[in-house]
Amino acid sequence: MGVLIEEESKKVIFTGVVYESEVVDIRNFLNESAPESVTCDLRECEDLHLAVLQQILSYSLLYKVKYIYGEEDRAFKIMIEGFNKLENSCN
Repeated sequence: MGVLIEEESKKVIFTGVVYESEVVDIRNFLNESAPESVTCDLRECEDLHLAVLQQILSYSLLYKVKYIYGEEDRAFKIMIEGFNKLENSCN
């Protein structure tokens, strides 16, 4: 359960419940990946800690992020899809 980071393919696979303890690893991966596109595989994810979600959404303000969702609608999916980059400009 947690996070599997595939650095070569620029992909993060989230499984089960992802806790705050994963923030540092995800932040480091995103910092090293910039400015490349990354993929977040959320098919097996049940829940994301808000700090993890903030890291991903912050990265998406500057760079491309591809999301792969499972069939169930989860709260984090609604938040990601409702995130409006125009209202959250870093400039």
